[in-house]
Amino acid sequence: ETAAARKSMWFDENQTLAANDPIRVKKPARGAVYPIFVGDELAGTLAIGKSTRNRSAGLRAFSSSESLAIEAFAQFLAIQIANARAHQEEISERVIARELEMAGTIQRSLLLKELPDLAGMELAAHCQSAHHVGGDFYDVLKTSDDSALLVIADVMGKGVLAAMFAAILRAVLRATPELTDRKSVV
Repeated sequence: ETAAARKSMWFDENQTLAANDPIRVKKPARGAVYPIFVGDELAGTLAIGKSTRNRSAGLRAFSSSESLAIEAFAQFLAIQIANARAHQEEISERVIARELEMAGTIQRSLLLKELPDLAGMELAAHCQSAHHVGGDFYDVLKTSDDSALLVIADVMGKGVLAAMFAAILRAVLRATPELTDRKSVV
């Protein structure tokens, strides 16, 4: 009810609570439930109750100063939840940045530093990913003094996995001698 109404609520032993209500399990005589908001989003509720009956307190279980302290604590919890979420987002962003950096290193390592010399040809190459990093790469496998096998690949996906797949593909291509055998190249 507190979450739906978006305001604190008081309860006492005369109220009938739902069977699955967590407050009912503890059976406090009186208390209050405070909503905890992070911005406009409900992050939870804080329920505090007293198990002893205090007739002099009237309908409320807590004095005005106790109520203010509890409300301040609920606001403090909201700040702590917001800080924890922000910290988690920062950690996630750092992990993603590190993965992109690793994938970029992998991708750059796949690109040839120097293209082979071929009689009667000049070769030049440039590769730039549309995104930060991916599985795009090229390779030139020299098959003879005047011919080469040009490999251009665009591995589906982005990031570390695509870059790793591209690295594996390149290794397989370079480890397959039939590809550089002029007789078997079409």
